Amino acid sequence: PWRAAAKARIRKIRMGNLSVMVTDAGGRPVPGASVHFAMQKHRFRFGTFVGQNIANSKGPDADKTREMFLKSFNFATSPIYWGDWGWGNPDWRRNYIDSMAWLQAHGIAFRAHPIVYPNADITPSYVKAHIGDKAAVTKAVLDHVREVVPYLVKYGACCADAVNEPRTGQYLPSIAGDDIFLKIYQTAHALAPNLRLFINDFGIITGGGENRTNLDYYHHWIDDMLAKGAPLGGIGIQGHFGADLTDPARVIAVLDDFSKYNLPIQITEFDVDTTDEAAQADYTRDMLTAVFSHPAADAFVIWGFWEGDHWKPNAAMLRRDWSEKPNYKVWMKLIYHDWWTDETKPAVADGMAAARAFYGDYKITVTANGKSVERDINFAPG
Repeated sequence: PWRAAAKARIRKIRMGNLSVMVTDAGGRPVPGASVHFAMQKHRFRFGTFVGQNIANSKGPDADKTREMFLKSFNFATSPIYWGDWGWGNPDWRRNYIDSMAWLQAHGIAFRAHPIVYPNADITPSYVKAHIGDKAAVTKAVLDHVREVVPYLVKYGACCADAVNEPRTGQYLPSIAGDDIFLKIYQTAHALAPNLRLFINDFGIITGGGENRTNLDYYHHWIDDMLAKGAPLGGIGIQGHFGADLTDPARVIAVLDDFSKYNLPIQITEFDVDTTDEAAQADYTRDMLTAVFSHPAADAFVIWGFWEGDHWKPNAAMLRRDWSEKPNYKVWMKLIYHDWWTDETKPAVADGMAAARAFYGDYKITVTANGKSVERDINFAPG
């Protein structure tokens, strides 16, 4: 039953009436003109994690990765991992920066992940060197924030996970003080007021969406940070599924609960780790539909797409030989067919042509009397 309600919500919140007035040089209507509404990109963000080397990798598979990414996604999560092996490694740091630059050059909006990952095994050695001096630890952490955030601004990140997985990341507060998360948000916001600073955590919609301990902690953490004036800009909810798949109706209910904060919600790390490709595809379809139908959601991000570069290869959408799995076909059908506008309508007597269209970027082509004119427009709510 949830599917019919979701379909109705999608039509209501993801579409609008797009009208084009066709006039001649004298401002007179041109009835009968042909108007082609050709969607170019969704307003909603359908993305993937791109790994640390999408810009600089070489070879046929690297070229195919870039080709399939640009064909299949309009959004990305670009890594900026904090550890010695990540940002602390000059080669990886260069790849991180080049990846952001590559996405910007191709007009792809992206979220950065994460500025700070507060687990012990991710915390860099130069931070741990100050253990016992909370002020020095705090300075080292915030110096990292001050170093990274300007890159996110330079390369046009829309948002970033300022802190990742705080529920299991109590190591950093233990060595820096309980207010370290608040200071991270405040410092990043001061540097980049327009960068949406997300929180991101797991175990929220997985496991049946009934893990009350995880849900209560996430609500408490968000309530506490907002009460302290943290510039929290969005809520990230991971979605790493195995065989235990949560009812999509329950997922919608969880999103309803978190929508009370009036912050954008993103599904940040979706995958289904199973060899049952039919079930994997069905669940991808249902999760996409549930999330796209929810008014608080503005992005759905999978955690990699190619089997040759995926943390859980069975969860990929494209096999090692680049053949398409059923979950990839579902992804492409929904986003680029079912939820896609490509229509031609005639202008009526007053010169107006109209279509019920999905929000996004369009190329409008008007043809009359053997002449065509094109305009690029952005169609958004309101």
